[in-house]
Amino acid sequence: MKQRLGFVSNSSSSCYILDLCDTKTQTIVKKLKRSCIESYGVGRETGFAIGKDAIKYAKDWIEEAGDYNDRPEDSLGEWILDTAKQLGEENTVFIRISDEDNGIPCKLPEDLIYAEREYH
Repeated sequence: MKQRLGFVSNSSSSCYILDLCDTKTQTIVKKLKRSCIESYGVGRETGFAIGKDAIKYAKDWIEEAGDYNDRPEDSLGEWILDTAKQLGEENTVFIRISDEDNGIPCKLPEDLIYAEREYH
């Protein structure tokens, strides 16, 4: 099941959740790790986090950036946590791609995207 939430036509960042159980996703994760892209903090830069690190990122987002949301259900952190409940936390791969930098070193095949969300 694919979810698409919060579309903004001039979004500056796109977020994706992939299922680590898929072998194609595992290949993409290897490419991301080789490129040294990692999520640090709650910024809008391109990055990714897997499993417990994705959950930590979500909780940090709720704590640090929660005030940016008009409604709690719009929180990026809550979206990650809710989706991780569906996939299982250990299978959750969170990827954030910012329009403000060079993105990621590989294309995300449409069929691998479990959920996606954009924010400005």
